[in-house]
Amino acid sequence: MFVEDLQSAENMIIRKVQHQAFSEEINDLMHINSDHSFRKLDPFIGTDGLLRVGGSLRFAEIPDESKRPILLPKDSIILEIIIRQIHKQGQHFGHSYILSQLREKYWIVNTKSAARKLISKCIVCKRQRGWPREQMMADLPVDRLAIGEPPFTRMGIDCFDPIAMKLKRSRIKRYCVIFTCLTIRAVHIEIADSMDTDSLASGTMHR
Repeated sequence: MFVEDLQSAENMIIRKVQHQAFSEEINDLMHINSDHSFRKLDPFIGTDGLLRVGGSLRFAEIPDESKRPILLPKDSIILEIIIRQIHKQGQHFGHSYILSQLREKYWIVNTKSAARKLISKCIVCKRQRGWPREQMMADLPVDRLAIGEPPFTRMGIDCFDPIAMKLKRSRIKRYCVIFTCLTIRAVHIEIADSMDTDSLASGTMHR
């Protein structure tokens, strides 16, 4: 009974929206005005009192509501509610999904614009599909802008992964240290015996 009450309430709301948006068209249908441009949709009033779109799908093996979809105006608040519900249930898919679900039961003139309008306002979609802001490059430090100095006057130093080497019958590790000139970006590489400070300071590095 609850489902029937919901369906009855939905039909009543849609019927009211249709009479507000298509009052002239419904009146023309009542008087069988075949010259009205609205009749290209082959509209008719169903047994439930709703304005529906006709067509050539009478013998198609699809639900009756898909054969004769309900006609709705694109600027109706009820359409916005329906689209929002479909969009939420469909895990915020795009307008193509919304259109495919809408057309199973409703017919809306220029429905693409209505679907895109709702998606453009969806906060979840904006977060999922928005582009991150690009990082702005800061000013270069003074050490990178020195002019007239010999190479490697100002340097950056770093080490990278050890290299296994064979010394007589044993295998040892040696580390590579890279020196980068901050001004001209020249690179020089040396070998360090270990990663401790003394390996750099005591002259075991051959630079």
